[in-house]
Amino acid sequence: MTKRYQCQPIWQATGVYASMQPSVELISCLRFGGCNRIWNSRETMNRLTKLCRSIASTLVFMLAAVPSALAHAHPTVMKPAPDSTGPAPTSILITFSEAVEPKFSSIRLTDENGKAEGSEVSKPAPADPKTITLVVPKLTAGTYVVHWVSVAVDGHRLEGSYKFAVQ
Repeated sequence: MTKRYQCQPIWQATGVYASMQPSVELISCLRFGGCNRIWNSRETMNRLTKLCRSIASTLVFMLAAVPSALAHAHPTVMKPAPDSTGPAPTSILITFSEAVEPKFSSIRLTDENGKAEGSEVSKPAPADPKTITLVVPKLTAGTYVVHWVSVAVDGHRLEGSYKFAVQ
């Protein structure tokens, strides 16, 4: 057998002024677990369980949707490496975290002043949909900037640049 409780607002029993009624009723609700209602503890637990389940399922769904919202092709391997100094490379290679759309993704090389180096167009690596390469002309000593654009297969676009130096 379940217990039933009933509480009534305190101001009805004590004759408290009308301006204090809402705050007194709140205290009554907190103290006795409800106002002007008869409730069953089993019913309350069932309602709370359903509420918690719906909140938990909503949170799980939202967390599952986050990776798809963050689906961008970020560079994972860059050759030559950013801020590196070394001999002149014959090509520039960037591998991204996911497959990129070759038609919209590119690599461009400029010198420090923004002048384009070479007329080659970047191309996808033959066996790797995540990698783009750019054949570069013979480079002289100096600092160069690699500008890259990646468009993931799902349409998300990122762009960036980095510098490297040739000795």
